[in-house]
Amino acid sequence: MPQSAQAVAELVDRFFLTSRTDERGIITEVNALFCETSGYGREELIGRPHNIIRSGVHSKEFFRDMWAMLRQGEAWHGEVCNRAKNGQLYWVDSFIVPVFDDTGRRGYFSLRYDITSLKQIQATVDGQNNLIEKKRQRLAEIAFMLAHDLRAPLANILGITEALQNGTLNAEQSARMIQAIRTEAERSDVILHRMMQNAVESGALGPV
Repeated sequence: MPQSAQAVAELVDRFFLTSRTDERGIITEVNALFCETSGYGREELIGRPHNIIRSGVHSKEFFRDMWAMLRQGEAWHGEVCNRAKNGQLYWVDSFIVPVFDDTGRRGYFSLRYDITSLKQIQATVDGQNNLIEKKRQRLAEIAFMLAHDLRAPLANILGITEALQNGTLNAEQSARMIQAIRTEAERSDVILHRMMQNAVESGALGPV
């Protein structure tokens, strides 16, 4: 093998999980990184169906479509979640291509790159985005309820203020109007405080 080809082969073997199967999906060859990542020894894998590492995360249709492409002689690429021997899940970016031996019998060669850490980061980001969206929706609901509940006391305050500005009220009536404004203001404060507490308890806002 030329030195350049040997260097590429060594690079692939170091950073990629590789395996070969026969046309039925029975494992015929795996590299060391495949064994290390899956937790299985080579002797536990050779002669076993490749679905020994199947996680159960993907649907039957997922693998049905994959095998349909491969049996048509096409390459397949996708992200696959596998299950290690200890039960831990890991994700790989997987490339599978049909290959043929000297007799013309078809098998399959798989080249995989471990993307578990990337999927974990993605899950964290997605979780944060979902949390932000839920908080945004909750704040919108609270703002709507606040506007609805404050409409009545604010309308009363505006009406009372207008009456006072007209100057047609005597001293006793003015005093009652001022007290009414105070009552409506206190009512508004109670509504606002209740809404803020609701926002805190629901997680939409931090402590106030």
